[in-house]
Amino acid sequence: MGSSEGRKLEAGLESSSPPKFVRNMAVRVKVRIKPLKGGRGEFESSALVNSGFETEGAEIAMPPDATREIELWPDLPQEATVEQYSSAGGGKVNVHLVEECLEVQVITEDKRSDPTIADMIVLEGEDEILIGDKLASKQGIVIEDPGEGIWRFKDERKERNTESAEYW
Repeated sequence: MGSSEGRKLEAGLESSSPPKFVRNMAVRVKVRIKPLKGGRGEFESSALVNSGFETEGAEIAMPPDATREIELWPDLPQEATVEQYSSAGGGKVNVHLVEECLEVQVITEDKRSDPTIADMIVLEGEDEILIGDKLASKQGIVIEDPGEGIWRFKDERKERNTESAEYW
């Protein structure tokens, strides 16, 4: 790869600089996602827990390619709306919102959270599934060490390691 070509980094940012030996961990959990409005099937993927993704209710941000897995993109349910969200740094971004569209459940090797009904936003240009603050709370996710990717369920003491990133 030439030095002027972009490359995907763990953080999902484009860079033309040489790779750095930095271990970006963050907290990612394995989720099971099932559509409740339109679409079909279900799938599992890792999702980035983003406490800075502040929402009014349980919300999950989905890249278009992830929504294709359950046949919700590009044909969103009829009640989908286009909303304007604020992004980090004060920018604005248009998203496709479908309220109470998905059932989301965190799954580990030895435990499953209770399923939560969540609003779905489709965020074009995003390549990773993002769990908002309220959905993380409803799923009982407690971030213990974000830099090392350590988390636990609220109702237990067992610490868990982050999942590998899955990009769509």
